[in-house]
Amino acid sequence: MRSGFAAFPLSPAVQSLLLQQGFQQPTPVQEATIPLFCGNTDVCVDACTGSGKTLAFVLPVVERLRRLEAPLRNNQVGAVIVSPTRELARQIFDVAKPFVATVAWLQAALLVGGTDAAADVDAFKRFGGHVLVGTPGRLDDIMQRCTSMDLRTVEVLVLDEADRLLDMGFRAQLDAIMRRLPRQRRTGLFSATQTDAVEALARAGLRNPGLLVTAVSPMFLQHSAVRVNVAVTAALSGRIRGHDDWVSSHAPTDMVQRTPNTLRIQEHVNQKVIVYFLTCACVDFASVVLPRLPQCTSMRIWALHGRMKQTVRGATLAAFAGAPAGILLCTDVAARGLDIPDVHWIVQYDPPQDPSAFVHRVGRTARMGRSGDAVVYLLPHEITYVEFLKDLSLGQLATSFALLRLPRMPEIKGYRSFDFVPSVVDPESVRFKDKAREKQRQAALRQRRLQGQAGVAQPDRRRQQATLVPEVHLPAAKRRKMQEKNDLDELQRDYSLLRKFNKGKLSAAEFEAATLEGEVQ
Repeated sequence: MRSGFAAFPLSPAVQSLLLQQGFQQPTPVQEATIPLFCGNTDVCVDACTGSGKTLAFVLPVVERLRRLEAPLRNNQVGAVIVSPTRELARQIFDVAKPFVATVAWLQAALLVGGTDAAADVDAFKRFGGHVLVGTPGRLDDIMQRCTSMDLRTVEVLVLDEADRLLDMGFRAQLDAIMRRLPRQRRTGLFSATQTDAVEALARAGLRNPGLLVTAVSPMFLQHSAVRVNVAVTAALSGRIRGHDDWVSSHAPTDMVQRTPNTLRIQEHVNQKVIVYFLTCACVDFASVVLPRLPQCTSMRIWALHGRMKQTVRGATLAAFAGAPAGILLCTDVAARGLDIPDVHWIVQYDPPQDPSAFVHRVGRTARMGRSGDAVVYLLPHEITYVEFLKDLSLGQLATSFALLRLPRMPEIKGYRSFDFVPSVVDPESVRFKDKAREKQRQAALRQRRLQGQAGVAQPDRRRQQATLVPEVHLPAAKRRKMQEKNDLDELQRDYSLLRKFNKGKLSAAEFEAATLEGEVQ
């Protein structure tokens, strides 16, 4: 009796390539999914990150297209694979390329943002793309632009990291993509976490979804759609055992000590470490500060976040993946699905805002049966998220980032910090290196001084008005609605400015001055 990959309905060319790449035995999710997806079955796969989901859909896609009665023409598409991020889409594309090459006429195309859409359309017209791998926005855009693209021949649709696709607001693009595809197709939803939104998407995209099966049960093969659930079990020691093997711990610490504690990564100079931050600005700050510290001079440090250009992001990810050791400072842009080899430690400088992101962050280590470690820094009082928001020491946080002053932002308007250590440097004396930005800053400073003078000229009127209007304590729900409205108004204002800039109605200097004015106000 054949075992391993040899037991699957895979072609000799794919079997040989698997052996060449060192794949001896399928993982549980591959063992459960490949036979189903190679047949006439839709699947909704719920399995832990790092469990081998990519091969679980790449191999069935290639085999289904190999079995077509006649090769597809250049303008015909046979499969669409949708991923939430550019990095994950490129990783899927790189995994799929050698298997696609086992079919002589089959071509794959990568469609992600950060590149010229017109160039993508031209490349498709010239070379074709029977297997499209990309992000929702770019796929939807190219499908609209490229009128010669024939989607009536699509055999398979794959939505990878389906929950993240919905969390990132791609539902409209996903609906548009699915409306263009034939109903008689195979569909696979792959995710590490299942949510109500994913359930709704499964009901819309799968035929007869909702059958729950275990990882290796063949009893539902006759059904048109099944759910594959591959779970891990937790031991009492806190080590998560199953397909992955990692230890996660938390380290209570205060705001000021987070950065010194993070410097303990110097103890792992010969290993790969990923450090997660909440915002792009935090990543930029750490990438500037850490290389200048004596403890980190011998380390290779990379920075990665969503505001970087696509070429820079791709080069950074490739460099870190190919390095034997080093530190990657990043946001959650690198928390999903990316298969970076031999990551030994995950350090969460900030806990994620979305609890489900914790699983995906630590899932970058201990992949494919390896071991790994993860630590998250928590405040001593950080018991619940509500208490965290209520007791957050913004002053200590600002001090830990060496800010010259507390930032002017709506979220902390009116906040009085008694634990912020102000810098001896006057913030207004710090000049931009860029002359245009410095000119804008000076204009903003002059405007703020004029506003301050106007405010000083009429203090009595303000005080009188304040005494005439009684203070109103609004209910919490009312305050939340007002805050949401203010946030929405601010977002709409920024979006309007961005549209004017994109249409050429505002110069770069005018656009930055307008946004800077909004921050000041």
